[in-house]
Amino acid sequence: MKKIQANLRWLIIIGIIVVLNLILSSFFLRVDLTREKRYSLSRLTKETVKNFTHPVLVTVYLEGEFPPNVREFQEAIRTTLLEMKQYAGDDLQFQFVDPRENPDLQRVLAERGLTPIPVRVRVSSTETRTNKMWPVLEVY
Repeated sequence: MKKIQANLRWLIIIGIIVVLNLILSSFFLRVDLTREKRYSLSRLTKETVKNFTHPVLVTVYLEGEFPPNVREFQEAIRTTLLEMKQYAGDDLQFQFVDPRENPDLQRVLAERGLTPIPVRVRVSSTETRTNKMWPVLEVY
């Protein structure tokens, strides 16, 4: 009997956690505990994106296989854009593009004076290769 009650308690606790998770997943909350608030959007940025009068498309030319430090940078950009989208709603769209897959795009970027930066990517424990990276973001 005690075993059944213990199992029932665990099922109730798990059920409460699942229900709370479902309810809280519809809310956006991000807490920046750094002293200088380096991972937070400023009040002005929040107001600006809330008041977009036209849809804004952000294209980030930073997609592909990169070393860990570049992937962290890429993820930081993605996180910031996602947070901005929480305030802007459908008026902010963004996409990550790999220019290496599109020679025409590479030509257009070169015509604008945007040249790629070579980055070394570890393929295996003994092999590395050099990839091109365009750390460019366009806003339309």
